[in-house]
Amino acid sequence: MKIASLFFAVLAPLFCCSAQTVPAVSAVNHSFTLDVHVTSTGGESHAGNGANTNAFAHQAGQAVVENFSSHRDHESAIGLAADIRNLAQTADHATLEWYFFGKPVDKPEEFIFDNGSQEISLAGGGSVKVPVESKELKSHEEKHASVAKNAIGPGPHKSASVKKTGSKISGWLVRIVVDGKPAVVRGSSPSLEEAGRSDTRLAGFPKNTGK
Repeated sequence: MKIASLFFAVLAPLFCCSAQTVPAVSAVNHSFTLDVHVTSTGGESHAGNGANTNAFAHQAGQAVVENFSSHRDHESAIGLAADIRNLAQTADHATLEWYFFGKPVDKPEEFIFDNGSQEISLAGGGSVKVPVESKELKSHEEKHASVAKNAIGPGPHKSASVKKTGSKISGWLVRIVVDGKPAVVRGSSPSLEEAGRSDTRLAGFPKNTGK
């Protein structure tokens, strides 16, 4: 009995120590706000036009065809200013992400043509403004018209056509990501904001330079 008592007397402190509760690490409370303003829109345009007249023999007499054409090349871009504030009393850091969306001029499918990110570190109560500008999207438009006039016979016959190619800007999205998850999302439309809250939905947009 004396040996058993001595054995428990030696091991008791060890069991006592192993049963002690380890203090829990307090979770960090992130408190960021994000305001986004459009600072610039537009781009450069280049246009030109031409005309020519052709005369040829027709069964009803002389026919004159006048052809008119014009073209317009447009480059568009958009600039944003992201205002980030840390409302917490302690320093914190996050990742600022931005995405710019475009659409083909002849199709409704939306795609990401430019995106980027920047690490942000703010002291408690601190703020920062980050300017962001998209790349340019290019589009091209051609117009053709013809007027055929007969010296004898029916009146003039007219025809016209318009052909558009390229892409145009359709929207933007800015996110504050903390610990790998979107914490604050701002977008040019409710549908883009909703998509920005899910990495899966955001990854579903095709990427295209728009050139």
